[in-house]
Amino acid sequence: MIKYNRLFSISIQQEATVNEMWEENEDEGRWDFRWRRRLFVWDENLLTNLLNDLEVFMRSLEEDRWRWELGEEEVFTVKSLYGKLEEEGRADVSLSEDERFVFRNIWKTGVPSKVNALVWKALLDRIPTRVNLEIRHCLPPDIGPNCVWCGLVPESTTHIFLHCDMVMNIWRKLMEWLDLNLLMPHNIFIHWECWSGGSMNKMVRKGLRMIWQATIWAIWRARNDCIFNTVVTRWEEVVDEIKVLTWRWVLERFKVPACMFYEWEWSPRDCLKR
Repeated sequence: MIKYNRLFSISIQQEATVNEMWEENEDEGRWDFRWRRRLFVWDENLLTNLLNDLEVFMRSLEEDRWRWELGEEEVFTVKSLYGKLEEEGRADVSLSEDERFVFRNIWKTGVPSKVNALVWKALLDRIPTRVNLEIRHCLPPDIGPNCVWCGLVPESTTHIFLHCDMVMNIWRKLMEWLDLNLLMPHNIFIHWECWSGGSMNKMVRKGLRMIWQATIWAIWRARNDCIFNTVVTRWEEVVDEIKVLTWRWVLERFKVPACMFYEWEWSPRDCLKR
């Protein structure tokens, strides 16, 4: 009906089952197609293609079931789908081994899937920043490509997440909170590695990556609020939102008692370890 719709339109078996269209004989049997009229030459060519497609069809009395060909056990898994997408994406995007390492680990931090999706697109520079919208000719003519906050530099992915003055204040405050000290790199991949790569403790690394992804999410939300809701968010408010988001994700994922975060003698790094 879909691939050979011309043949389907002249068939008198449109409501027939597969079994009703198969004629068994002493040999292997044959397909019994019936038409409202004689086939034209081009119809005959379509029928030949249809029969070639049906050669791989295995007739069986077993009950039909869904089968996932990418998985070893023929069962759908997110991992197998992501592996396929990553494999196909390599043809379009040339990634270094360090960048592939980042992509493999952003899914393991325990943040909501919508946050992972945003971070993934940000790393690939495929989010609708004003620079990307201008490239696609989707930016309204009365709106320039400059940053919504500073208004001085084109709003690229690296600028909106790393180099804008407001965003720099957010990262500085978080580094002060977490007792981190690093220079702001020119690349989001490098920033992710510098942010979480200095700790040897696995839980601390995972917690730092969670905070990093919460920061990307909160910055993007604040940026959209400014554009679509004309809400000017101060950088201090964004920092507070990042802390709340991170604590909430930790509570939901690791079932940690909420009271532990009110024991102020602990540092944030101690909380991540515990």
